[in-house]
Amino acid sequence: MSITTDALRRSLTLSGGSIAQPTRVSGINPAQNEVSGIIDMVYTVDANGMGKDSVAYELSGMDANIKEDDGTSTADGTPTYGIAEISPVLISTLGYVSRNIQRTTPLNYQSRTSDAALQALRKKVSRLIVTGDPAAATPEITGILKAAAILASSDITISAIDAKTLRTIALSYGGDDNVEGGGVLLLNKKDLIAFGDIRGTNEKKAVYEIEFASGSTTVGTIKDGGLAVTFVINNALPALADATAGAYTMAYGKPLAYQLDLFGPYEIEVSRDYKFAEGLLAVMGEAMVGGNVVMKNGFLRVKKGA
Repeated sequence: MSITTDALRRSLTLSGGSIAQPTRVSGINPAQNEVSGIIDMVYTVDANGMGKDSVAYELSGMDANIKEDDGTSTADGTPTYGIAEISPVLISTLGYVSRNIQRTTPLNYQSRTSDAALQALRKKVSRLIVTGDPAAATPEITGILKAAAILASSDITISAIDAKTLRTIALSYGGDDNVEGGGVLLLNKKDLIAFGDIRGTNEKKAVYEIEFASGSTTVGTIKDGGLAVTFVINNALPALADATAGAYTMAYGKPLAYQLDLFGPYEIEVSRDYKFAEGLLAVMGEAMVGGNVVMKNGFLRVKKGA
């Protein structure tokens, strides 16, 4: 079967946070959610038929200068631009569903097999959005940690999570004269626990208030007084306590600064032979996907200090 790029785009980015799964499918209960909510937040584009996508973004705005007097030209204030290249990468998924779903109607059968394959694709892409490396031995989509649009000079370093960490990260995001709002904090689950463990010095109350969004297991809000920051769990990032010095452990920024391109329909094949003795159908899906950060310093990357 084939899922068009438009239908795939809608399936990949569901506002609820995950593809709807039946509570029970012929004796197999679905596993716990393994898909990071970041995939539901990024900007997704139908790039069907394109060989490569090039997205321009502004590096510096137009400058204004004081003109001395007539007869002299104004100093050049031309803005500069960069190009984010988005190249297609073949992503393949392989999963298994109960053979008993063949007893259902053809429509339900197609729905269950496509859901199984799409869930695997969502899991893989949600990790690659953060850590994808186009220079890897097997090239991947460009993740936030490898994006050329993010300047190394904008990175910040922290050595441990403390009472000031959230403010340091959130208020460091933006230009020289502003603090950009609407950012989300990508972090490992262990680091979310570490935020919850921070206590005040006097009354020993929790410094941070953590609350998950309704119906979500990966997205929520961390509050520090009047500051509220949306967080997204993504275990492709190492926990701060486990990371080596200089490694990236978190990222903060606007999800729409990341563009995910779908370069063609999603093809799904079903084999009845591979897991025959176990009563399972092998479901394999393939799609051409690309991605990159398309805004200068669209994300703030956090390194572990010495």
